[in-house]
Formats: sequence, C-alpha cells, structure tokens
Amino acid sequence: MSDFPMVALAGFMRSSITQACAPQGGSYEVARHLARLYQSLGGTIYYKSRVSDLVVEGNRATGIVLENGETRRAGHVIWAGDGRTLILEILGGRYLDERVMAMYDGWTPVKPVLHVALGVNRDLSGEPHGILLEVGKPVTVAGRDHRWLSVLHHCFDKSMAQEGKSAVEVWYDTENEY
Repeated sequence: MSDFPMVALAGFMRSSITQACAPQGGSYEVARHLARLYQSLGGTIYYKSRVSDLVVEGNRATGIVLENGETRRAGHVIWAGDGRTLILEILGGRYLDERVMAMYDGWTPVKPVLHVALGVNRDLSGEPHGILLEVGKPVTVAGRDHRWLSVLHHCFDKSMAQEGKSAVEVWYDTENEY
C-alpha cells in the first residue's frame, strides 16, 4: 500500500470503520467554517490574491508579497500550499538544506489515481454506499493500466446533490492488487 495515495486509502478505510466520517458539506464547508471563525476573531481574508514572495525579517516570515507587488504585513504567516512551491519557488531555495532536498529528490512520489466526480439523475441512497470492482479489461490513461474501479455515492450528505439526484465518485487505482 506504500504506492497508494492516502486520500484514496482513507476513503476505502472509511467504509470499514464506522467511527470514521466525512464532514457534512465536505471540505468546502470545513474551509468556510474556519474562514468565518477567523474573521469573527478579527482576521481579514483576501481572496483571489496570489503570493509571489514572503517578507522575511530575522529568519521569520512577517508578511507576504502579492503578484501585483502589494505587501501585506502579518503577525503570523501560515503557508497552505505545497512545500515544493514554498521552498523552491516562493523562497527560492533560501532555506533549503540537504535533509529537505533529500525528501524532494529521494522520496517516492504518490502514484496517480484517476478520479471522476459525477452528478447522477437518480437517488442512490437505497444502494450500497460503495463498491469495489476489478474490471474485465483495464482502462489505459496516460499509458497506465487501471484495473480496479471504486464507485462511492454521497447520499449521506444532502448538501452534495439536489433531491432525487446523487453525487458519485469513481476512482481507478493504477496498479495495486487488493
């Protein structure tokens, strides 16, 4: 399972563990809740603002520089993007050491998974939440054969689809045997 993405693994595990769950409204609602909480505490959020650099004083991030050149000062800066972009692009490798570089050069990247989200014009709430199938003929995407098909519906969360319809995820694993 070391080649299998954790997000997909979590989905498969979730079907076997009754205490595991997903938030109503999905990750979007979690993000909206955190944004509202932050704003209620006096924080300001600037949307559609791409960061091009960090303001660093005394080896501490004290603000950001936006692509339009505008600088925003902050008491705390929390990076919510990927590490490679922060370390190599935003910081330009200024704080890169051998240990961190070894992670990017030597660690095995997560193998890809094909994921398709669909809106289905049918209420699937009476059907099994998820099924895992080995397909008779592998589906080839970007030169890789996909043999396992996982289908999950989200009828447990009424915010995912209109009445009488269903939100469905279809996953193809790349090479793993189950």
